[in-house]
Amino acid sequence: MQPSRGYIGDVLSEVLIVNAHTGEIKKYQPQNVPVWVDRVMPAQTVTDYLTWWGLYHAAPWFNPSGMGQQSPVGDPELLYNNVDQPVWLIPMTSSSTNDQSSTGIFLFDTHKNEAHFYPLSGVGIGSNVQSTFQSTSKNIRNYNVASLQLYQIYGTPTWIAIYVQSSGNGGFQSVGVVDARNLNGSNVQYEPTLSQALQDYQQWLTQQGNGGNTPSGGTTRSVLGTVLRISSVQQGNNTIYYIQIKGQNTIFTANLSLSAKLPLVQPGDIIKGDYTAGGTIVNFKTFDDLTINLGGTPTPTASPTGTPGTSPTPTPKH
Repeated sequence: MQPSRGYIGDVLSEVLIVNAHTGEIKKYQPQNVPVWVDRVMPAQTVTDYLTWWGLYHAAPWFNPSGMGQQSPVGDPELLYNNVDQPVWLIPMTSSSTNDQSSTGIFLFDTHKNEAHFYPLSGVGIGSNVQSTFQSTSKNIRNYNVASLQLYQIYGTPTWIAIYVQSSGNGGFQSVGVVDARNLNGSNVQYEPTLSQALQDYQQWLTQQGNGGNTPSGGTTRSVLGTVLRISSVQQGNNTIYYIQIKGQNTIFTANLSLSAKLPLVQPGDIIKGDYTAGGTIVNFKTFDDLTINLGGTPTPTASPTGTPGTSPTPTPKH
């Protein structure tokens, strides 16, 4: 790093790569660093740059009130974007010490001095995120939250947490997923594996009315077919139905909240629904059983009639 203004304003000037086995050192210009190096820009330098940006990009030089100023939240997180490129992710917030939500998100290129700001208000940040994961009632063993990362999942800003043992070697135990705009311990989807937590999360979004969001790269499709098998399982407070449809190589899931017909579905019924393509297990966003007709005019039923009896014949008197 080389200062650009006296002793401050460090700028990346060259990169040294050391072979851990041989000790060999190679020098590179920043633009020539091999692509397999996942980070070149130091995290602290990124924080410094965004701190200055937050202070002065939309505020006057002399600004005692702090109006228009922003500041980075926490340390930069190393993530991989949708084309598998490493980036630093840094949430930004206002200069108010009481603000616990974001003003936007920076994605900073790890190889060069280039960043993009995405306005995104209302995302929970800071210690509020940590306490949300720690407070969920599902964490009955009181595991520690060791890692927090922000992603967009099913079109929704989402925090993902890793739970580890609070003692010993701090081994991995569970995964937590929560909507970044609805931070509450009761909203945390807590499971031993990421795939299970994401499935719970998708069901939760459907219940909240967010199921219409389409995952990046996914397309909404419709299916009409005959039920081969159907079974229900209990996931937390949700009843989830797993459905196999004739001619489909995908297992479909549906939350009970989608339709009151679900408990009545039987093999042989004709069903239809919309879902987001991707994977071997997909979640219905809409559902209907065409075999079960509700709301029509009921078929009249004949009233039972009594069996006519034999009337006694009077005996004439003499």
